[in-house]
Amino acid sequence: MDVRTIVSEKVASSSEFTFMIEFIDKDSGGLFKLGPCCGDSGEPVTELAYTVRKINGVFKVMELPVYVP
Repeated sequence: MDVRTIVSEKVASSSEFTFMIEFIDKDSGGLFKLGPCCGDSGEPVTELAYTVRKINGVFKVMELPVYVP
């Protein structure tokens, strides 16, 4: 998915960062919304957290891409 907006960024250390990201919905072109899932009555999530760590001199994203069945 394409990134719509980096909502916030937080520096945890010199080698770890957390980004709150909004994505573009590939079908509508609008804001991507995740959930609620499996009968939950909660609100959909639009901001997803991604941790980036520098490991052996290379920045790596620690979370898996968003999966929507």
